[in-house]
Order: sequence, then structure tokens, then C-alpha cells
Amino acid sequence: MSNYYVINELYESSHYNGWISKINKYDEAVDLVAIRKNKPELVQLDKWLWNDLKINVYDRYNENKTDGYYLTKDELSNIMRWKLIRGKFRPLQKMVDGNSEDNVKLYTGNALDILCNDKKKLYGDWKKALKELTTLKGIGVATASIILAVFLPEICPFMSDEVLIAANNCKLDYTIKAYINIQQELEKKAQKINSKRANGLSAEILGKALWTVVALNN
Repeated sequence: MSNYYVINELYESSHYNGWISKINKYDEAVDLVAIRKNKPELVQLDKWLWNDLKINVYDRYNENKTDGYYLTKDELSNIMRWKLIRGKFRPLQKMVDGNSEDNVKLYTGNALDILCNDKKKLYGDWKKALKELTTLKGIGVATASIILAVFLPEICPFMSDEVLIAANNCKLDYTIKAYINIQQELEKKAQKINSKRANGLSAEILGKALWTVVALNN
């Protein structure tokens, strides 16, 4: 079956257990892609990104609140490494690594001040965070969306090709306008799937499920 078929087959479904069955295979899919691409570091990068990064940022803030929330240059570099291994390769790593430590701290700090603030993030200010992040060299909307997905997964998915195919009429358009569209679509889709469940699926979880079905299909 084509990737387009498996993506659309899942996306057209609003069956909660069907989505759960796919997301439960996410780790298996990551392992498979790591083997297929001979990039074993993907497994640890993936766990670091989704499990450790947010904790590290908050721990750093709690140790020194005057510095605020921010990412280090090494953390930003690892985010790009993860993206290029898990998805399609693009010549962006050197550009991202060319950002100064000060600029990374400044612009990610401006963004995380929004994403880590319970009041600000509820009122659509994540769009301002997205624009702050894309000020950095080599950080486009898709890469910036990874950071949104880590810190605000309930409503902000990573802008993967699989998500664009599902929620943006198959158009691989890496613009802010397209991201706003897929964000709205996946947020609505999650609400429909979750119905009245207390612990429902987030927009980012839906994105991971869409990526998983493609990874296991190839």
C-alpha cells in the first residue's frame, strides 16, 4: 500500500482504539528506522527529545530563575539531528550549528517564555513563539514546530510530511500559514477522537501515529 493510502486511512478514522494501536507501535517504528538508516543514535535522540528535554529546561530554570527558560546550542543541534535522521535529509545541520550560543539562548528564551507560561500559551501566543524560533539560522517552521510539540503537545504537532499529507490536502507547504492550518485540523481531530475521555490523545500524539504507519509501511 502507498504511504498516502495508509496516512489517509488512519486520518479518516475517529476510532480511539485504532489510533491507540498505531501509537503503541511508535517505539518499534523508531527502532526500525534507526536500523534501516544505520543510525542507532536515533533511538536515544528520540527518547531524549520527548522524555528528557522539557525536564532539563525546567530543572535549569529552577536552578537559576534569572536566566529564564531557554535551550542551549547543543540542545538545538540535537533537535536538528533528530529531525534529519527520523525524516528526510536536508543540508541544514551546519547552518543550525552556526548559530551563536547567545542567539540560541535569546530566541529560544523568548519562545519558551511563552510556551512555559500557563497563561500565555492558552491564548494563541504560541504563534509568536514560532516566529521567535524561526529567527535563528537554519530553523524553519517545521523545525520550530518540534519545540512547540515538546512544550505544548496538547495542541501543537510536529510539522512532519506525514501530518502535512493528512491535514493539509497532501501539500508539503512548510509555511506558517500551513502550520496554523494543520495545528487547527489536528486539534479538532484530537477533540473528535477523544470525545469525553479525560486522558485523550494530543495533537502531537496523532502526528506520531501518522508517522508510525508510514515508517512501518516502508
